Amino acid sequence: MILKIQLYLILIVGLLFSCNNGEEQPFANPTQINEYFSLKGFMDRQISQLDGKKVEKWSKINGEEKRETVYLDEEAWRRELDLFIQSDINKASLKDAYQTQRKDGQQIHQLKPDREAQVKNITITYLDGSENVKEIAFIASKENFFYQSSTQATISIDPETKTINSYKIESQQKVWFLSPNKIEIKGEVMP
Repeated sequence: MILKIQLYLILIVGLLFSCNNGEEQPFANPTQINEYFSLKGFMDRQISQLDGKKVEKWSKINGEEKRETVYLDEEAWRRELDLFIQSDINKASLKDAYQTQRKDGQQIHQLKPDREAQVKNITITYLDGSENVKEIAFIASKENFFYQSSTQATISIDPETKTINSYKIESQQKVWFLSPNKIEIKGEVMP
């Protein structure tokens, strides 16, 4: 009797795991589109290649300078370059918000005048007619009654290794009735 119950349990468990109609597909992210240059995808690939690399960092926040040389793991690189990841414009809410043009070895996504978004412009510069990225720069700004911010950021790619060799972020933030915060961050990846 116990043997029969065990056989039935094995049969039921086997049936549960074998009832699969086709391949399992991951759920699609309905908020992501593939309309523009994928800054997030590019940064994800770069970050995995930068794991364990040394970077010389220089920062200046409201006039106070700091220099340091550190080794960053993948998670630390993700935090360090998060501004670039968050500035990806491939969001469903931004579909058709940017005018894209290619000229002189550049791909430019410019926010249309009748649309609103924080990222105003992304410029991808390619190496001499190839699809290898040389530099990515973007301009972002946000403004409301109480708050203003503007950011310019650039990453440069080493043509030999095709990985990030430097990055620069300049930002100014102003909250109503307070002094503006000025932030500059530069990083140089060491070989």
